[in-house]
Amino acid sequence: MSEKFRNIIALLGLICIAGIMLEAFLPDSVLPDRSITDAASADAGYSESESSNVSYAEETSSSAEAEESGQESDSVTPYYYYNALAEQEQIIYGQIYESVTSREDVVLETLDDAVVDKIYQCVMNDHPEIFYSASYTLEKQLRGIDVVKLTFTPGYHMTEEEQESCQQGIDAYVERCISQAPAGGDEYATVKYVYEYIIEHTKYVLNCENNQNICSVFLNGQSVCQGYAKAAQYILMRMGVEITMAYGRVENDFHSWNLVRVDGDYYYMDPTWGDAGYVRPGSATATKDPRSVNYEYFLITTKQISRSHTIDNVVPLPACISTRNNYYVREGLYLNVYDEEALSDLFERAKSSGAGYVTFMCSDSGLYGQVKNSLITEELVFQYLDSFRSVSYSCNDDLYTLIFWIE
Repeated sequence: MSEKFRNIIALLGLICIAGIMLEAFLPDSVLPDRSITDAASADAGYSESESSNVSYAEETSSSAEAEESGQESDSVTPYYYYNALAEQEQIIYGQIYESVTSREDVVLETLDDAVVDKIYQCVMNDHPEIFYSASYTLEKQLRGIDVVKLTFTPGYHMTEEEQESCQQGIDAYVERCISQAPAGGDEYATVKYVYEYIIEHTKYVLNCENNQNICSVFLNGQSVCQGYAKAAQYILMRMGVEITMAYGRVENDFHSWNLVRVDGDYYYMDPTWGDAGYVRPGSATATKDPRSVNYEYFLITTKQISRSHTIDNVVPLPACISTRNNYYVREGLYLNVYDEEALSDLFERAKSSGAGYVTFMCSDSGLYGQVKNSLITEELVFQYLDSFRSVSYSCNDDLYTLIFWIE
């Protein structure tokens, strides 16, 4: 075989190999890729690359280091929803978080738009500081009928300049609030202080501006349930308290409140229902209440809140079973048995403090019924009133609490 012929054979072989390699890179279908944009308006709470997940990876590393050093670390990050996700979902969470905060699109490591909706809600529930975005769009790239790529584009209702201006006002409010907090308090005192501060500085206004984010509370002093809850979350996270959002329904209305951890135990608190001037669903008017703050829904159990709230969350929430930091327990306003001496003491304390009202909680429905019958039906409440001219009352059959206003 001549040298020239051998060269021709070798050349043909190279051409064949190149052809095989080219075929490996050709698409399975001759159909061109198509892009379809899905617009998803996400009301936060209803409805990666390795580098883009840096903030969460760093916190994971810090947690691992704490465990190695013998320090207790029972969660990877301070973010409840992030910790509730599977590992792959956490990667997508990191992508969405970085996309929203950087105002840049991202190609997600999932092809399931339902997963995107779930994780977007988790991001928004963990991060009340994201007040400038509440929507996103997904661009689906198709090959035939199959989705081959999802591109996430965050939506904004503020420019970056408007965001910065709002942040300055938020920082001023939060600094003022935290600077006035009583020194030396425990976690219960810290949570109680913030609960009271937000309620006393906010008015419930149904259609107020920015009512689904913290700007409504911090900048305008008006909000609805989500604004109250996100504001409490924002400040308490700044103060080192583990707190997140909880969602569901009251009657047929969507509602949001908080899940908060105090001394290692989880509790629910509803700062909206803590506003004594708030008119609850199904009520024609507000209950007569001279107080600004109502503590009936402050640090309560799952069993207690479930009597009035239907929990419907995007991730499971823990069972709240402890009562040791419930307001009525901590303040000595909790009755375990029918005790006339204890009742007399409650009224005496109210009179000496000039509070103008007496409130307490009963441990169960049986005791609650017995106290109601005795004090109200049989009118024995008057034996504790002495010189007071009149008394009015309110009963909460869900939480077994009674309030008597005395004049």
